[in-house]
Amino acid sequence: MASKEEEEDVMSLKNEGGALEDKEVGDYGKVKAAILRVDAISTEVQRQHFRRFLYREVDGPREACSRLWFLCHRWLKPERHTKEQILELLILEQFLAILPLEIQGWVKDGCPETCAQAVTLAENFLLSQQEVERPTQQVIDFSVE
Repeated sequence: MASKEEEEDVMSLKNEGGALEDKEVGDYGKVKAAILRVDAISTEVQRQHFRRFLYREVDGPREACSRLWFLCHRWLKPERHTKEQILELLILEQFLAILPLEIQGWVKDGCPETCAQAVTLAENFLLSQQEVERPTQQVIDFSVE
């Protein structure tokens, strides 16, 4: 029997559009892309469960710590990821959290999977802002007519 959280996860995945059309099931590239999309959505859902957990949801500190341990394992999947991959996820999350809001939105819209991708998106945003702020030079025509 599925837990309440598992049911919520399934609903989140359905709402996010991870499903394929019947005609796409035979296309390996589309199947792979759909699996990766669903996995990314699932990871984000698990991260949110971990980050939004509240002490008052359980009875006491032992159960709270146990629940956090469980939620963290579901999010970071230490049996599947190396230490470096887990660090990458944690640092990426913190990097996104500390960015100024206008940069944060831009970077999150780019869906970076690594810190390097997030940094590139942030730098591109800053470059685009510099180009917008640069005053346009006015050309003065001194020719005599």
